[in-house]
Amino acid sequence: MRKNYFLMASRIKDAPSESVGLGRPWRNYAKVAFVRCWLGPHVKKAGWDRWNERESVEALTFAEYGNTGPGADVGERVEWSKQLTEQEAEALDVDRILAGRDGWSPRAAWVDRRGG
Repeated sequence: MRKNYFLMASRIKDAPSESVGLGRPWRNYAKVAFVRCWLGPHVKKAGWDRWNERESVEALTFAEYGNTGPGADVGERVEWSKQLTEQEAEALDVDRILAGRDGWSPRAAWVDRRGG
């Protein structure tokens, strides 16, 4: 998922009902994943938007795993979206997604600024 969008353990909310798509193909080979997020009722039942069917969806990865909330029902998702397996979802973690080839550790750089 390098150089793409990955949302994990997020709360996606506050928009009119069924008004928001989870993503749309802007370029070939785009990758987007929502993993263990809470999705509100504003998420369209199709989940993903084809953007007026101008872009190919063959090389895209638009994926979900373990989401909850009223917008998380995958029963009417577009046929080109993907439901990740548990193993695929576990492979998407902070270290693997944000770490570069230089050995930088995103966890070592984390500073908890919540206080307390």
